[in-house]
Amino acid sequence: LNLSNHFSNRVKDDLDSDDEEEEIVQETYTKDDTTTKTSNLRKAEDQKERSRKQRQVSVQILLCCEDPMLHNGVCPTLIGLNKKWDTYEESCVNRDQFVNIMTSLLQQKKKKDEVSTESTGYPSGYGSENDPKLTKKEIISALVEMFDEIDFNNDRKVPFKDFVNYIINTARGKHFGNNWFKKYSFKQNVKGATSEESVKKICYFPKWERIVTCGRTKKCKILNPKQNFKIEHVLPDHEGTILNAEYIPQHNLLVTSAADLCVRFWDETKGFDLKGVKNCNQTGSQTVLKYSEEFQTLFTGSRTGKLNMWKWTEIKSNDTYETDPEAALNGGIQRKNEMFTTNEEKALSIHDDVITDLLILPHDNRLVSASQDSYIKVHDIEKSRTIRSFPRLSGTKSLQGHKEGVFGLAWNEQMHFLISAGFEHEALVWISNIRTTPFRLRDQRRPHQHSLVDVVSVPNSPQVITADNRGMVKIWDIRTLKCMQTIQIDNSSSVSFSKHEYHNFSLNSFVYIDQPHRQIVTSGRNISVFEYERTIQPSYADDNPIIFALYNRHALSFLTASDKSVKIWDALTGTMTHVYENLTTSEITSVCLDSNGRKFFIGTHDGEIIAFRFSNGDFVKKFKLAGPENLITDKYSKTTTIVKPPTQSREVTSLTYCTKLKTLIATTWEKGVYILSDRDPTDGILLKAFCTTDNVIYHRSDVKCSDFSMAHQIGATGDETSKVIIWDMQNFSKLGECTNPARGRIAPNRENIKEQLMRGSISCIRFLGTYPAFVCADSSGFLHLWTVKPYVYPNHKICSWRNYNDALKVTPQVTCIDFNPETNYLYTADDKGYVCVWDLEPLFEATYLRPKRNKKLRTNRKAQRFNKPTLRNDFVEKKMYWRAHQDSIKSLQVISDPASIFTASYSAEVNIWSSNGKKMDSISQERDESKPFNFPLDVQHRVKQEQSVVAGVINEIREKYKFLSKWRNNARKEHVDDKAFITQQQPASPKQTTVN
Repeated sequence: LNLSNHFSNRVKDDLDSDDEEEEIVQETYTKDDTTTKTSNLRKAEDQKERSRKQRQVSVQILLCCEDPMLHNGVCPTLIGLNKKWDTYEESCVNRDQFVNIMTSLLQQKKKKDEVSTESTGYPSGYGSENDPKLTKKEIISALVEMFDEIDFNNDRKVPFKDFVNYIINTARGKHFGNNWFKKYSFKQNVKGATSEESVKKICYFPKWERIVTCGRTKKCKILNPKQNFKIEHVLPDHEGTILNAEYIPQHNLLVTSAADLCVRFWDETKGFDLKGVKNCNQTGSQTVLKYSEEFQTLFTGSRTGKLNMWKWTEIKSNDTYETDPEAALNGGIQRKNEMFTTNEEKALSIHDDVITDLLILPHDNRLVSASQDSYIKVHDIEKSRTIRSFPRLSGTKSLQGHKEGVFGLAWNEQMHFLISAGFEHEALVWISNIRTTPFRLRDQRRPHQHSLVDVVSVPNSPQVITADNRGMVKIWDIRTLKCMQTIQIDNSSSVSFSKHEYHNFSLNSFVYIDQPHRQIVTSGRNISVFEYERTIQPSYADDNPIIFALYNRHALSFLTASDKSVKIWDALTGTMTHVYENLTTSEITSVCLDSNGRKFFIGTHDGEIIAFRFSNGDFVKKFKLAGPENLITDKYSKTTTIVKPPTQSREVTSLTYCTKLKTLIATTWEKGVYILSDRDPTDGILLKAFCTTDNVIYHRSDVKCSDFSMAHQIGATGDETSKVIIWDMQNFSKLGECTNPARGRIAPNRENIKEQLMRGSISCIRFLGTYPAFVCADSSGFLHLWTVKPYVYPNHKICSWRNYNDALKVTPQVTCIDFNPETNYLYTADDKGYVCVWDLEPLFEATYLRPKRNKKLRTNRKAQRFNKPTLRNDFVEKKMYWRAHQDSIKSLQVISDPASIFTASYSAEVNIWSSNGKKMDSISQERDESKPFNFPLDVQHRVKQEQSVVAGVINEIREKYKFLSKWRNNARKEHVDDKAFITQQQPASPKQTTVN
């Protein structure tokens, strides 16, 4: 509550000013939206925009606390925040308090930026007129999401230590997650491209899909990557060294510039006939060419630091601009034509040295230029003025800008980062719209030892590629600023170098060819091609068999696990967002999520159980189990104690998270059932171990599966001997067993007694929502429905039925089960790849099975009396079935929003089905991103929930400010009244009165 009057009034005014905006947003989202593919694409774009805004707020807070990287961990901002944290109970803050503190921090930073802008004369961003400005509600929504990200254990409070760890991980790039890159490997050297003089520059044009070579040979070669880099055309000799090239798709023109001060235009439609030549005598040789389709302007940069702008206009041939040079020299032919023209007298002088690169920012009106004068400048194209300049280094500021010339620029659209490379051995990363010290791409193990020649950002990927003039190429992850791969050209290529050639080897330029090729092409004396490693199964979700797959409704993501890795997929676009490689030392055998989708738990073949954060794959904690040899059980009290350090090395067969209880059920080989606590955020605690010993018998064989009923707070585990044990998860005790009756107790008049028995191992088990019952499947292909408490007859088997396949005429083993409480349909998947739907509604009516009711809605009706129900084998009706996969199905999940079925097979095929068995879409490694993903999520409902949370936080802040104002007014009145009362009780002399 110790806030200044100025800040409280300012925040209150800002919150009130957003009331109209909130009403508009709510009215916008009340409109009905169709579930077409176009709407799905729009929803995905909206979700990306919200994620980008949340990341923008995170970066702003990071920059407020970036001083620890510069001052040996001593940060005045963090010290002040720590003092604020200490004023609250247990030095922890809740969500409202966190939003309050962070809002104050951001407003203080905004004031500092305004002061620095007035003093330096530059705005805080590249182009403040076009930068997206976040409203107060968007900022609060991002802060709420940040709080939930930090509070991954769902404790509803955040200590200062967790906040600092979040800031450190964000600074190191861990906040964006670990991504997985395949390797680039050498493919070939382009035949026919080798020459005595090295190729100084190569240019690739994605819309034309051609490569053009430039160099001292005075010949331009046009290569086609689709035809194995075949040389399609060679342009006539230029009169000087070819400096650069650009392709204009709107007019089918290839533009080249040479050292003879001429810019030439070649017509592709006429076999690359020379259409025009422009002599640039005033500005000099044009070293850079860049065309803007939005402004229909060709920008060229010269050796003298001047920028020319060429427009498509109608011209007449004359002595300066010639459409037919030979005819013009013989007397000139006057005829009308259209060509790019420029007025050199109006050229802008933007640099003091050679302009080396130009970059047009996408979806914007800004042009970025780089020069050998070590400056990077941002220009407004419409107003033709410089709006920002990145200065070079001075002697006192050793962490800002470039020391020497800049050669290359690249723009990463995902992160809104600008990357620059030059004479230095490290590329710099500039954060868009924020004036701050750039980050450096630095590899401590094997850094660049020579000057960089260029930098390229891979489209639709966090990959950034740098190369130096000695042939070292590095692939970086721009989110973590880490080097993922290093390629040495002289070692990777198959060309043998002599000793003289090795010392004179030089890499001059390189380009990246996007999908479907995914190749890096380098130029020097040879043109070499390095290709990205391709997937073995591009239409599947993985190259290895999938062990487990599930849908996270909180994060709107899918998770697939195979071998030792976990992949995360975006449910809005169907693309892979994260890959967490080598999480474990052995193969993954089971996976589950916590109640809020912030963590996922992994069980391994060696018996390890490890928790990781879902958002970035960071390690959270590890659970230690104990085997039978580590336990002693008292035969009288039947209590189990651990006598040795846990050294469990048996495969974890299943993991089940118990919602609300924050516990975990783990089953393993060697007859083990373990209850683990998830309440401690950093330490995994073993609460109870149920292992068969000489004194106590639980499971007699390997435990295969488990499940938990949130409505009844009970768990169930099944083993290989057709035995199911029911557990009380509140008291950690055994409630009962569900197994076949003894042979002497079998009724002789029961029909089909062989089919009523459970045979083989229990492959899977599932509770039926809030109904006091569960269904389990055995290895013989039978399904069995058992009851539990509070049913009148608990631990009683009501019905058994076969999973008979009419198409194959066999009874396949059921591998997965899930239940839809809205329709009372049971979904099963088998080892033949089929999904079956069973209607349990008639069974519930016949056996008086009722779901658990809410206590507020419970009536005082008497329980009906009836005998133990036992139904015939064909009582459960099969509604439908379909062939979902060609291999055994490993995972099946019923999704409520949207109503769909999510399945994954052992062959790494992952599909999404509608409720009636029609395929909606699939997840694949090489997905065509131009096609919308058919998974119609109700994003509007999620946005409304976020708006209600933000509105609650705002109301809470307003109530606090109202209390603050009342408290201050009352305090002032009490102070005035006390002062008047003291003055009345103590008569003072005239001198004292004057003093008072």
